[in-house]
Amino acid sequence: MKKEYLMKKLSAAGILLAATLMLGACGSQAPAENGEPAQQEAGTQEGAEGGEQITDAASETASNDEANAKSDAAETPQDAMVGDWEFAYSMDHSDYDEGESYDYCTMCDDPYAPSANLRIRKEGDQFIADYRYAAYESEYRYYGNELTLKEEAAYDGCDNKDWCMEMSEPFEDVDETIRKITLLDEDTLIETEEYQSKEGDEYFYHSLYVKTFFRKDSEKFKDKEQLRYFNTVEVSTPEELLNAIADNTKVVLNAGTYNLSKVDSSKINNPHITSGLFSHMVDGVSNYCLEGKEGAKVEILIDDAYDAVLSFQNGSNVALHNLTVGHNVEPGYCSGSVVYFENLSGIIVDNCKLYGSGTYGIESYSSSYMDVKDTDIYECTYGLLSLRSTSTVHFDNCTLRDSREYSMLDVDSAYDILFENCEFKNNHATAQESCFVSLSEYDDVTFKKCKFVENEYYVFSNYQVKMEDCEIENNMAVYSDIINSQRIDDASDLLALYEEAEKKQAEADKKLETDETLDQTTLNQMSYESFQIWDGLLNRIWTYLGNTMEEDAFASLTAAQKEWVKNKEAAQKEAGLDFEGGSMQPMVEYATAADWTEKRVKDLINKYLK
Repeated sequence: MKKEYLMKKLSAAGILLAATLMLGACGSQAPAENGEPAQQEAGTQEGAEGGEQITDAASETASNDEANAKSDAAETPQDAMVGDWEFAYSMDHSDYDEGESYDYCTMCDDPYAPSANLRIRKEGDQFIADYRYAAYESEYRYYGNELTLKEEAAYDGCDNKDWCMEMSEPFEDVDETIRKITLLDEDTLIETEEYQSKEGDEYFYHSLYVKTFFRKDSEKFKDKEQLRYFNTVEVSTPEELLNAIADNTKVVLNAGTYNLSKVDSSKINNPHITSGLFSHMVDGVSNYCLEGKEGAKVEILIDDAYDAVLSFQNGSNVALHNLTVGHNVEPGYCSGSVVYFENLSGIIVDNCKLYGSGTYGIESYSSSYMDVKDTDIYECTYGLLSLRSTSTVHFDNCTLRDSREYSMLDVDSAYDILFENCEFKNNHATAQESCFVSLSEYDDVTFKKCKFVENEYYVFSNYQVKMEDCEIENNMAVYSDIINSQRIDDASDLLALYEEAEKKQAEADKKLETDETLDQTTLNQMSYESFQIWDGLLNRIWTYLGNTMEEDAFASLTAAQKEWVKNKEAAQKEAGLDFEGGSMQPMVEYATAADWTEKRVKDLINKYLK
């Protein structure tokens, strides 16, 4: 029987595992009543909305109080099994006679993870198991499974080699599957299901499913992420780092700089690492973590601008903690992101610094369930983030800053994207009239309690985003910068700028009239941008007039201008009084200021420039 691969993998877990009961068929046994043996009943299959626990009805037949679950009251090692147990994780293995094999690990906090409960009770000298398993839209319950003591391991490689309890077969028409239960310690129970299909004396398929259960309310459930890691490896060199990456492994990096471009690929003996000229891809690994040692300064970098520093694909549950990651190149053209994820589910980036000149701090394709928190993303050359075909993403308490060129958030075919308590500061989406947030039509992006400070862009977003309790301070429409930087040789240059300003204002007015999806934050920003355009043009005209008019005439005009400023500011303040403290106040005040300034520009042009 081809078990060697799994035995090696299971032994590495330390605590091991536990296996499923049969789920392919639906069968149940009713609890025994009045001392009579349990009778077979037709199985039930119910909707599993919420993971209900095993009902008290199943426990009414127990002859012992649940206090017998405590090991200090146990009369035999098997008595310590009595009590309620909850699913923690499973390791599933199958292999074929052609040599192909498959392994899969499921943790209790994975998306769509099953919910399972096991109650072991005792009636006289007989141990009995009641079991509930809920997954997807189905729920299975098996009551009254009698357990028989065996002086053997539950499976080859099990840490408890002294004994196990074999379960009675709840399905009369199936006899190939063997189900067993054993204890690894007083707080860890495993359940196995082993199946072998034969033709004569030759087998052509073998499977072993091993589930680990902890006692209900165990302290081990308090840090579920740590349950994923059966091994912890401490490393100090780039070669050690790449060789240590494996399923269910935490890699702790000691202080230092890990330059992955300096790695000699001939020294990498890891089937999950694909090496390029300057970079390395992690492929097909699940439940692993790269973590900078607590208090240590750890930096991972490459010397090439054309590849991602860290690339991950085809796996699940990847965690990055306490790391600084970036490109060791001069700022400029770059085609590689800092961190790249493809075809992954379950991503954590925590307390990291991700810096350019990578194209994006994080680039994600065909991935889901990403949590990024307490992380700083900065100095990227294309934008901050690229999220394509990506869903269920949460950024919390992150700073995204000092990046440039194209859309800062490049989102396409993505949904359930949430930024919460984040700050976007000093970013410049100035190339080719870029949006700060670029979306496809049906994307779903929400900003909640975020701050936008000193950013530049042509348009904040090409489609509507949701803004909840956000702050926008000193952001600049790029067109006003063009007005301020344009060279002015004579009045014709100012008239040309005036025509461009009118065109931009007409575009904004049309958008206000036709786009019913604009939220209040966007309306506030559009009003501010209109004011910036006209105020910038007014300042250019004023400078020109100061340099070309007679001194006395300009002094008279200056006095009139001061009076105009006073009246404009009074009108702006008065307009906002009815909305004071509300979300519309900035829009009303800036719109009033823009209207006054536009009229003043027209007045000066008609009197002095035509």
